[in-house]
Amino acid sequence: VAAWLYGVISPKQIFSYSSLLSFSATAALLVILPNIASQFSAKDENKKILEKAARFIKEYFLQSLKITFCVTLFTLPVILAMLHMVTPFGFLMNVVIIPLCAVMLSAGLWRLAVFYILPASVSSLFYDQALWLWEKLMPLIALFGDTPWLTINVPPFSVFAVLVYYLAIAFFALYCKTGERLHRDIFLCLVLVLCSHAFKPPAYDDALRVTALDVGQGDCFVMRSDLGPLWVMDCGRTTGNSSKGETVAVPYLRNLGIQKIDCLYISHYDDDHMGGAKDIISGIRTKTIVAPPVMAFETNGWELMRLAEKL
Repeated sequence: VAAWLYGVISPKQIFSYSSLLSFSATAALLVILPNIASQFSAKDENKKILEKAARFIKEYFLQSLKITFCVTLFTLPVILAMLHMVTPFGFLMNVVIIPLCAVMLSAGLWRLAVFYILPASVSSLFYDQALWLWEKLMPLIALFGDTPWLTINVPPFSVFAVLVYYLAIAFFALYCKTGERLHRDIFLCLVLVLCSHAFKPPAYDDALRVTALDVGQGDCFVMRSDLGPLWVMDCGRTTGNSSKGETVAVPYLRNLGIQKIDCLYISHYDDDHMGGAKDIISGIRTKTIVAPPVMAFETNGWELMRLAEKL
């Protein structure tokens, strides 16, 4: 229904990152989850109260694992195509966040329903505790999200790889549902095709390539070769709450599958040349920073020195 409304009102929105992510996650819950649910169900026929409670917790945890697993499988190509990066730690956090979101949503609806009828201590039951846990988890999630070495940058991939990937998921779901050996064999063959396509040896080129990124006023150059180090010279300027490092340089490097910058060279400390340094350093693991001596009045230079000390 949402896709149909988007197509009528604003067709371009169908291909936005948020829409593709939402549609692929919904498809995972509708198509894949029912087929694999029986493979991971908790089996316990005990009738005692404590054992029934333990069974409920176990099934709830398994359900969260199944939802996270299915949504991660289906949305992975969308995330890689849009962000060119993946965070393995994200799967583990989703195991915690998805059940917590369900608890917060349920507690919030309960609070709205009885807010004017029951005392605040009753209407806020579970909601305040879930909100407290959420506030404690957010800094941890932000910390891991801003740590470059916990992310894997992925270069562009072909439509063929995406088709093979989703075919493999389809046959995996069929195998979970039917248990037929043919479905399993086709699934394994598709996985082998996908692996051979993803891990084929690259064609190395020792030529030096210099790319000038369009950062408006200022400079940002990327110098690299397949067999040598990667240098970034200058970082563009800051623009409001973001910078050209965040909006231009980091997406470009992630699109290339770059995991590490060997040297970040800053020519001088004007904002249009080093304004994006912080975002580049936080977005891509940076090994070395080369910059001129800092004068007493150059606040940007001293900020860069503080960043360099944390490398």
